[in-house]
Amino acid sequence: MSCVCGSTRFMYVSAKCKDSCHISLDGDTINNYPPSNINIGNCGYLEFEVCANCGKIKGKWPLEKHTLLHDE
Repeated sequence: MSCVCGSTRFMYVSAKCKDSCHISLDGDTINNYPPSNINIGNCGYLEFEVCANCGKIKGKWPLEKHTLLHDE
């Protein structure tokens, strides 16, 4: 699978953050576990792939408004 820039080089990132993850979006803030519906991980882990050429994160984008408050 390639990125929109055409590169096939992706860097996988995984970090355990337990309940100390801080995320802000559209004025809403979470200080807890990463929500599962924002394409960067869930259940205490940040996990995502980043294009090593352009820096875009793989996933379904753009996020819908108020996605941060409504973990699905």
